[in-house]
Amino acid sequence: MKTFSFTLPLVVLFCITILHSCTIFDKGGDCEGSEMDLVEPLIYLRATFHTDAFFVETSKSIFTAERMIISGSIQKEYCSGELSGYFTFSPTFYPTSMTNDSMLNGFYLPQPYQYKFNNKEDELIVLARIKVYMPDNIIFESDEFIFRYHYSDIKYETSSLKYYIMISFGATPGWHRVTS
Repeated sequence: MKTFSFTLPLVVLFCITILHSCTIFDKGGDCEGSEMDLVEPLIYLRATFHTDAFFVETSKSIFTAERMIISGSIQKEYCSGELSGYFTFSPTFYPTSMTNDSMLNGFYLPQPYQYKFNNKEDELIVLARIKVYMPDNIIFESDEFIFRYHYSDIKYETSSLKYYIMISFGATPGWHRVTS
């Protein structure tokens, strides 16, 4: 009987020690060393296009489009791999009524997003696709763009008092003619 009463506490102590030192339950191991003070900026997406963004089939510039829809999503990925805060967007813009300067230097998508950052390795993932309606009833759609941003990629514009991440659509994305 004495052996049993002495063995049980040893087994419990052994189990506690093993579980405490086990790294299987430690989710933050990859995130250590990149912690930062908690910030929660209100972030806008700011789109920009290159001057030579044109459609090979028609040799027309995206700047002459009647209508353009930028659709996609934004989501946060913590450094641990956990995903959260999934939002979609699909605003319509009218390039012929915009200045070339705003198309080149950037224009804001209307909806801001707010995420908590307390680790430098946390990322925002932005997926985007563009559909462009030309004056001659030809419609083009781009391939999907994938952008990844860390907190250090967030910029601040003093004239508009906005935090933003720049979505720069390259000069020659894969464009496909579509019927609708």
